[in-house]
Amino acid sequence: MRRCLSWAVVLVAIASAFLSAAALSGNAAKAEVIVLGAPISLSGSYAKNGAFMRDGYKFAVQSINRAGGVVVRGKPYKLELKFYDDRSRPDLSAAIAEKLIEQDRVRFLLGPYSTDLTEAVAPVAERYRVPLISGNAAGRSLYDKHYCCFFAVLSSTDRYFTALFASAKRILKTEKRSHSGPITLAIATRGDRFSQDVRASVLADAEKNGMRLVLDDRLPDPPTDLSSTLARVRVLKPDIMVVSGRERGAIEAVNQFDAADIDVPILAVSHCDSSKIIEQTGKAAEGIYCPMQWIKSAAYRGKWFGSAANFARHFEQKYGYEPPYHAAQSAAAVVVYADALERAESIETEEVLDKVGDTKLDTFYGPVAFGPSGENIAKEMVVTRVVGGRHVVIQP
Repeated sequence: MRRCLSWAVVLVAIASAFLSAAALSGNAAKAEVIVLGAPISLSGSYAKNGAFMRDGYKFAVQSINRAGGVVVRGKPYKLELKFYDDRSRPDLSAAIAEKLIEQDRVRFLLGPYSTDLTEAVAPVAERYRVPLISGNAAGRSLYDKHYCCFFAVLSSTDRYFTALFASAKRILKTEKRSHSGPITLAIATRGDRFSQDVRASVLADAEKNGMRLVLDDRLPDPPTDLSSTLARVRVLKPDIMVVSGRERGAIEAVNQFDAADIDVPILAVSHCDSSKIIEQTGKAAEGIYCPMQWIKSAAYRGKWFGSAANFARHFEQKYGYEPPYHAAQSAAAVVVYADALERAESIETEEVLDKVGDTKLDTFYGPVAFGPSGENIAKEMVVTRVVGGRHVVIQP
């Protein structure tokens, strides 16, 4: 159980009781409804992914309600989603979180999209001692702050290539690329915060696995001309090439490595899923390796939704498009709340907060268990290889 002693116990109890009483009195006509609140980017730079997130939240709420809702101490409750557009702005995201708590009397928050917006919301949740469960913020900086009320179901940036590196020797053996000496590694990353977080984790994973770094390159911004990196890779002939350049970087890397006909045993690229790498690059993507947060063919199962494939099928039937990982991990955040509420046998904020921290849960999205800083320590990234124009899961 994650315990935080930064606030006096008496003040915590008073604050929790105030929020609970206020929520019940302000919602007297809806006494059997538990409201989950969220700032969601429906306009601005994150609007596309914000819409995926909204659909994931809504789908989970509606699906759980159709299945009978959340049962707390023998009493069924329906979930309700309340959200406002934060316009992809951190200041608005924080203001909305405060509005949800102060004016709408929401006691359970779902996270906004991205690390930067979540960094603005997390201190608000902390100040009010309201749990905040994120499905769409991977930045390591969030966990380094050791918030008491922040939790995230997705894998953080420091775990993006961990599972791939752990499998590297097996993959190289399968590819008949055995050689003497340590596995050699080349990396190329953009200068944005996410990519640099990934870079730091790749360097740490390489050292842990006894790999030898032969190239640590910076991609141009925008990453349209990779000729300098390609020339170095051609000479150095690394066993593994890791590229983290967000969606544009992924597409350019795959196309340009293919056009240059450079043979790298393991070419691994972040953002394969959000860039729709197979659709965007066609045959050039054949053979590349992709760390992914979630894929519908993964062998995950849970109480709500059953399998990953079942979640994907029903989601697509409702919304008319195949769920991206943004939607899946958003739905998983709602599932964590449903599980914590039932185990708490209470709708009191502090009791539910404790049970969220104690989560050990198998879901359609993967296993969920939170570490001391709110990170999901149970879930590794899914690793796929593009074979025959589709993603084939090779790990786990």
